Amino acid sequence: IRRNRLTHENVIERQDDGNMTVVSASRSAKKIDDLPVTIYVVTGEEITLKGYVTLVDVLKSLPSMKVSQPGSGENGEMFMMRGLIGNQYTKILVDNIPVKPSVLTDMPIEAQLPIRQAERIEFIYGPSSALYGADAAIGVINIITRKAKSNVFASADVSLGTNNYKFTNFHIGGKAGRTQKILEYSFFGSFTAMQDM
Repeated sequence: IRRNRLTHENVIERQDDGNMTVVSASRSAKKIDDLPVTIYVVTGEEITLKGYVTLVDVLKSLPSMKVSQPGSGENGEMFMMRGLIGNQYTKILVDNIPVKPSVLTDMPIEAQLPIRQAERIEFIYGPSSALYGADAAIGVINIITRKAKSNVFASADVSLGTNNYKFTNFHIGGKAGRTQKILEYSFFGSFTAMQDM
């Protein structure tokens, strides 16, 4: 019988060396060390290993964040960032595109955001209203989804738990056309259900 032993790589989280490139802080690709704001990046690998399902699950692991799960009926799961309600004063983007409808004052958060499909999530702490508008008063969250590296790729996972908890999600993408440079596509979706408690 072969036994696997845990080593320090299984326990210690990878530390950033400052060479990671982010796009959310200045709307162009820059290294973290070259930017005058506080930035945290959570990789897709960390999201999968830690079993995060919603954005608030990821936010729990970041400093200076207070979260409320299940939250309220109006806002869903809620978070506070620098003393203000993040659902209201934080700009949430998916691939640099805002997801909050302009007619809403708050962003309701549940499992509708593509967390499991993210290559990385960039968290910008601090006012970013000059770049993103008034609803970025305390920060920006940019969910950057995985891009196709081959013709077609697909991934999916299913989670089951107590109280009849069910979570499924899928992600399908690829490239098409001559030399695979004409069309790049990506489809994703998720479903979450839990019995009333």
